[in-house]
Amino acid sequence: SIPFDVGTYGLVKHLRTKQKGGKIAIQTCTGPARGSASGGTIASAESFVGGPPLSPHCLDTQFLSSDVVEGKLPFNVGNFHNRSKSWLCPSIMEGVNQKVIYRSRGLMQDLYGVDFTWQQFTAVKTKFQLFAAKALMGVITFVLSNSFAKGLLLRTGVLPKPGEGPSEEILQSGFFNEFIYGSVGEYEAAVHVKGRRGDPGYKLTSAMSLHTALMLSQKDSLKGELNMLGGVLTPAACMGDLLWRKMADVDVTFELKENTSSLPIFDDKSN
Repeated sequence: SIPFDVGTYGLVKHLRTKQKGGKIAIQTCTGPARGSASGGTIASAESFVGGPPLSPHCLDTQFLSSDVVEGKLPFNVGNFHNRSKSWLCPSIMEGVNQKVIYRSRGLMQDLYGVDFTWQQFTAVKTKFQLFAAKALMGVITFVLSNSFAKGLLLRTGVLPKPGEGPSEEILQSGFFNEFIYGSVGEYEAAVHVKGRRGDPGYKLTSAMSLHTALMLSQKDSLKGELNMLGGVLTPAACMGDLLWRKMADVDVTFELKENTSSLPIFDDKSN
């Protein structure tokens, strides 16, 4: 969740320089990417299916103890997103990342606000691709919730087995693009998170986790650059500003755009 948590934190900080109060609404759109699913990915995705859903605020104790009722979210799956010029498909990772971002919100409520909202989608170019993606998500959900179908696809090699990961070529040449759009009042801005030279789910995720751990191990010398120490923290709450700068060391960068129209998702320069 580091790209989403830190990217959102940087965007929220910028929006608050334009308007101190008011509701901030964020939509994260996953754009062009290259990577490969693994046995671990399948096992993780399987844990999302079939069980009772947890509230996205389950780690946000400040929200749970307040009288605030989350209002209507600004976008739904199937909507056209004007800022990104894309159609919004479901994201299987929204339920995971929301819990981390809302935990950050609770830890930094004075910055984010109580009625802050965060949504994640997968962006596609056309309405036909939207229908195709929704159908694919339905198939994936069926397979993951049906032991016979999943077992058959594992035996025939369609799905990777536990321990199987991406090829060496994809491991070294993968990439990702996350586009985080936010607004407060009439003001809008966006953050483009780029990951380069690595499979998103393996090499880049491992690199980001390790780099964060190494910086945390230097907390005494970096104390002046950390937001918080101690407790159940998130990357943004603990060291959001530091990670924004230092993730470039592992080929992950954050770029703020004050003009959202200058950040098209489907641009030849995105990959």
